[in-house]
Amino acid sequence: MEDHRDGVRIVEVTAGSLAAHTGLRAGDIIVDAAGAPLKRSGALAALVREQPPGTWLPLKLRRDKETLDFVVRFPARK
Repeated sequence: MEDHRDGVRIVEVTAGSLAAHTGLRAGDIIVDAAGAPLKRSGALAALVREQPPGTWLPLKLRRDKETLDFVVRFPARK
């Protein structure tokens, strides 16, 4: 991830990661996380670290010229 003037740009998506399972792609720009505007990659990283197992994190992003809504689903602990 890297800071972008419109939010946080995804630089790379690791195969098998939550981002990959959610459908995020390199080049996507996340503009909103959990209903709040997003400006720094560090803020997104902190938000992801704070998510309890079994919860969902809604994201709004720009891909090309479209605005899309995604939900990251954090797996429950076994």
